Amino acid sequence: MTLQFDMSKLFTLISYFFVLATSGDEINILSDDEKDLIKCCAFSSDCCDQKPTNFEVKAVLTQCRKPEPDFDKKNDMIIVREVRSGPCNEPNLDLTNCAKKMKISVKIQNVGLTNCKNQYILIDHVFDAVTGEKQKLFTPYILKITQKPIVEKYGLWYESMVNEEAKETVYNKNTPGYKGCDPKDTTISNCESIEYNNRVIPYSNGFCCPYKSENNVDSSKLSLISSECVNKTNPESNDVSNLQMRGNQDGDSSSNGATGHCLNYSNIWYLVYRLEKPFVQHELAFQIFQKYQTEIGWKWKDVTKKIPIKIGTNIRAATNDDNTVIARYITSDINEVNFALNYKFHKILVPDISNVENADNYPEIAGGPEEYLVVKSNKIQSDGRVCDVAGVGYEAFAKQPNRCGVPIGTCLKNQPLQMWREDKAKVSKGKRGDYFLKFFGALPEQPITAEGDNKTLRFFFTKPHTSTLKIEFKDDENSILRSDSLGIITEVYVDGTDTKKTTIIAKIFNAGLTSSVFYVALTECPLSLPASFSHIASMPVLIPPQRQHVYKLDIQCPLTETSFFCSLLVLNTDKQLIAIRKIRLERSNRCICVWHCACACYYDDYNLKCDVLSLLAYHAAGFQGGTPIPVQIIEYSFVDHLLSMMLYIVLTLSLTFLLMGLVKALAGLCVVSVGVWGLDVILDLPRRIGRYYERDISHRRVRYNEHGWPVHPDTGVRVRNIPLHAEFCINVLFFIVYPFCVLHIFAKNGKFDSVRPEDIDSCYCKNGKSVKRKGSGLQSTLVKNK
Repeated sequence: MTLQFDMSKLFTLISYFFVLATSGDEINILSDDEKDLIKCCAFSSDCCDQKPTNFEVKAVLTQCRKPEPDFDKKNDMIIVREVRSGPCNEPNLDLTNCAKKMKISVKIQNVGLTNCKNQYILIDHVFDAVTGEKQKLFTPYILKITQKPIVEKYGLWYESMVNEEAKETVYNKNTPGYKGCDPKDTTISNCESIEYNNRVIPYSNGFCCPYKSENNVDSSKLSLISSECVNKTNPESNDVSNLQMRGNQDGDSSSNGATGHCLNYSNIWYLVYRLEKPFVQHELAFQIFQKYQTEIGWKWKDVTKKIPIKIGTNIRAATNDDNTVIARYITSDINEVNFALNYKFHKILVPDISNVENADNYPEIAGGPEEYLVVKSNKIQSDGRVCDVAGVGYEAFAKQPNRCGVPIGTCLKNQPLQMWREDKAKVSKGKRGDYFLKFFGALPEQPITAEGDNKTLRFFFTKPHTSTLKIEFKDDENSILRSDSLGIITEVYVDGTDTKKTTIIAKIFNAGLTSSVFYVALTECPLSLPASFSHIASMPVLIPPQRQHVYKLDIQCPLTETSFFCSLLVLNTDKQLIAIRKIRLERSNRCICVWHCACACYYDDYNLKCDVLSLLAYHAAGFQGGTPIPVQIIEYSFVDHLLSMMLYIVLTLSLTFLLMGLVKALAGLCVVSVGVWGLDVILDLPRRIGRYYERDISHRRVRYNEHGWPVHPDTGVRVRNIPLHAEFCINVLFFIVYPFCVLHIFAKNGKFDSVRPEDIDSCYCKNGKSVKRKGSGLQSTLVKNK
């Protein structure tokens, strides 16, 4: 036999034990993925050689499916019905608001631990249905995929609890304080009866084995009968000479010669969980980036709007916010032989440490989840009536066959602590154990998780796993490059004035250095048009280098649509796309598409204004470089932005003040007090007037109040002190002028530090006295100037 030695596995195994021996600070040198890989390699050869994820990509650029029209015979109208995909309870996941779409199918094959780093796939070629070959895309894409670890999950259902070790304690005449036992009596000295719910658990007081005596055979047989040790199926085995191997003592036939046998339990108990049928969970997120050219260079645009789309086994179909990208996840069922555990006959034993005061005293629970026990169902019995299983109880211990004629410890095999010790011994010798959870697969840091009352056991799925990611997204501006020839669609003229036919004239320029054969074809027209409408093509023509040729296409059928778009293609003899340009067709109208300008029509686009094509459409038509229009790139400094912001603030405040002044002016037309408020600060008011400005009292003699304001001669209410039109204009500018007037008064008086209302008052004369006005026209007192 030849021994094959793998140095890489040995190095990984040594690294694992080195990591276990290092301190908590040093272990952080390795990443989580590296730690998991080392653990998996140390205990399983399935995932030791980690392989990168294998991606198989297929891309197709195709037309979008449009909503299917249906005819309502009753109302003679067309009803548009949306095309749906998938079951009726799924949302509409079919692109319809587009002309063309990109369909990408990614077959993902994972083996071993999942590669969770960002992985990038370049998509610059697509399958071309025209040539049946792979062709280059005009604008390429980058597909970014980030996977989460593939895990297999088992639901855990609590069944019962079993003790880690049931041990037998023997009391004989050599035991200090032993008073002996009577085989005829059910109460055994030194064995304590266990009570539960105020009731003694049957058989918890142990059993008694009589001393072997040749002169008292009948008494011994009677004792055996009373202690239920008689073998009814084989009476010969009841010979006294075959009994009392369990006591392990020399003595006489007195009561002190009988031995007491008690069953005791450890302080550690294990929770027993039954496994549900496992399933595999795979989650990933993807983003799509498109390369495009601007006036200052190439850039990448995030098609998924900077938000990764999440999909996987839990989310089989997903879309972005504006439904321009949709995705589906497909995977096949996993064969049960590839799972780490067999859920039909494996059970999990988890130590219960809730009542353990000092866990450091119990090494069997210090190992954590990696040393949880995986036990077959036939080695666990929780009712306590079966020997040699985990969960053996008092009844099985007391009723075991020939209980006094067998060695100590009989009926107490296959205890959880024994299983733990066996695996621990094998690990110390570098062997693989049979019970520890870590030997059945690669475990995450927290293999058992809880959500409410439900618990789940997780393994890293390291067997081969294949899934398929199907992506569709809007791609109206992209095209397939089928040749390296240089053909340019310089001008296109569409004449739809004839009701019986439509004429398309296209000028194609051969920008290459050799003669090439080109022909033009019409495609990507609306589906409502006749099918033959999208299969109109010219005859191939050999165009010399740096020359152009004029192609003419006659469509011998009336246009059923008022206005629509088609694509004009330039192809070579191998049906490879050279250039493409969208053209506009209108019934009873003429349209032109020249150079870098989008199509314009005579009757709809007055003066045939030139709307510049996008750079992508400009390049698709065969042109190179940037569009031939001046583009001035202005760079702004911080000072420019600051001044611009200040200008915006000033303009905003000015408009706000003007609006407030207009409101005050309009209100002043109805309420005089509102109109004249504050005008005494701006103007020298009050002042003498020759006549009233109100028409109904303009012929009356002017009267003034005690503050010098003109008042109504009958009611004594204040009236206008200036003409109405002057008051209206000043009020419109009031909130702009008023602050400057206040500042001027403050500056003149020199009282910026402590400003009071009386600082802005002014005086006027009345009856030979100086009167001081307060409150901006709201006078309340008179002050004499002595």
